[in-house]
Amino acid sequence: MSEAKSVAGSSTNKRWLMHVAVALGYALAYVTVRPFSVTYWPFVFGLRVACLMLTPRRYWPALVVGEVIPLAYFNALCLDDFGLLAMVLNSMPLIAVGMPVISWFRNRAGLFPTPGMVNLTRLLGCMLALSALWASIKYAILSTVHLPSGPYHIPEGAAWKYAIGIYTVLLLVVPWVIMIRIRGRRHLWPLLPLRTQMTHPLVRDAGVALLILLGLMGWYRVAGTDTQSTPLMAMFLPAVWLTLKHGWRASVLGGTLSLVSLACASNLLMWTSDAYHLQAETLMDMAITSLYFFGARISEQGRAYGQARQDAREDKDVARSALALGEARLQRTSQALDYLATLLRMDYMDVLTRYVPPEEYTSFHQEAEHLRRHVRHLAESLYPSAWRERGLGAALHETLGKVLREADITYDCDTVGRELRFLSPACQSVLYRVACDAVTALSTSPACIGLHMGIRTGRRPSGRWVVLRIRSMENPQRVAAAMVQGRSREGIATALGASLRTVEEARQLVRLFDGLLDLRTVPDGKRISLLLYDQAPNATVPAAPIRLWVE
Repeated sequence: MSEAKSVAGSSTNKRWLMHVAVALGYALAYVTVRPFSVTYWPFVFGLRVACLMLTPRRYWPALVVGEVIPLAYFNALCLDDFGLLAMVLNSMPLIAVGMPVISWFRNRAGLFPTPGMVNLTRLLGCMLALSALWASIKYAILSTVHLPSGPYHIPEGAAWKYAIGIYTVLLLVVPWVIMIRIRGRRHLWPLLPLRTQMTHPLVRDAGVALLILLGLMGWYRVAGTDTQSTPLMAMFLPAVWLTLKHGWRASVLGGTLSLVSLACASNLLMWTSDAYHLQAETLMDMAITSLYFFGARISEQGRAYGQARQDAREDKDVARSALALGEARLQRTSQALDYLATLLRMDYMDVLTRYVPPEEYTSFHQEAEHLRRHVRHLAESLYPSAWRERGLGAALHETLGKVLREADITYDCDTVGRELRFLSPACQSVLYRVACDAVTALSTSPACIGLHMGIRTGRRPSGRWVVLRIRSMENPQRVAAAMVQGRSREGIATALGASLRTVEEARQLVRLFDGLLDLRTVPDGKRISLLLYDQAPNATVPAAPIRLWVE
């Protein structure tokens, strides 16, 4: 019993220590950020939202305590300058005011609809609500300030300056915090070699955008008063370019670079009443907000396109599997027919030697041999034995060559590389069947005297490719001889098992492997070219979310 109490006491102490650590850590972060916070760039508001987004809810009271401590200290130093009421109100922790807003958006409004996703519409709505709420409170506190010389006159447009400044900082900070939150477990940046990271397209394009922004900043410094607005307004164009190329995350990066460049160019870090600077920052905030929506839409379209490609790839994989299964069945059927032909020969020979009179032996033997040859030819047309025993290259060399030479058509096959055997069964079957159809179609011309086939193979990162080219050689003077041999040429399709597909049907079959098929007339004949990509199945792509949900 005493051991259980000691364990419970130690766990309670650890929880209290964690709360104390969170409070002290937040107070230290607040003290560090506060000197850099001015009206146009109040970074403490970005710190508040970042901590509320990243910290578990059980530590929120510790965040309130961590903010009260430095606020009370700094406001006590200014008590004689601004009055007791203003300093008491200014010591109110604004992080506590923002907690109900963020909690409502997280729990009721669907800010994070699914794990790893954020609803950008809700996120920007949350940022606008926090900006309006905190700006109203800051303006109300400012109205209670009492200087030693008399009442404080509030500058014109102070409320709008507060709202724009807070919203600008939230635009600058919150998207990065959200990316850390939704991708924290999967790492914000993959653990890749430094050289790979530096050559990433986004890093390269960000470097180009940074150079453009530096050029615009230099232009602003040397431009006259009448033309200074042009480089300021053009500072969001690099962000648009990054967004078009890379989507929402690039819009966040580009927006951050544009806002920082605007601040450096126009000295917005100082409190000024210049309406020109305020207008520039307002227009830039509107542009960046629109850019975030634009980037989210592009990312959504990219995911939808990737999902459509994945679905098409899966459909092709199903068709390839069905094609490979059909070829396997043909192979087993052809092999069974070969066995049947052998058994028929053995049975007929046994019957002929035992029961058939010698004078009828020859006729019965011829009929038996004819039946055996017919069965074997049927087996060869379904699935050549050369293909089963020695691979696809042997079938293209031997089976096609034998059938064409029997029809008095010369044939030669040129194969470079030995990677045909590494192709998938479905790709091999498409290559062979289309080759048989092409050979049959080209040999039907009476003027055809020969065929030349060339095959090239290779590899690429996503798989292998194969190119097949068949060219017919025609001689009009041999038409009469070909007409005499018409019956033997008609048997080419039967011997090869060609299905006599049309060109469009063959193209549809080739598209299963993202291939191309081309038929054209060349000098002294015709040429059929075929390209197939034997790709490995793509990685699974998550389903595209609905609405402006980004990851």
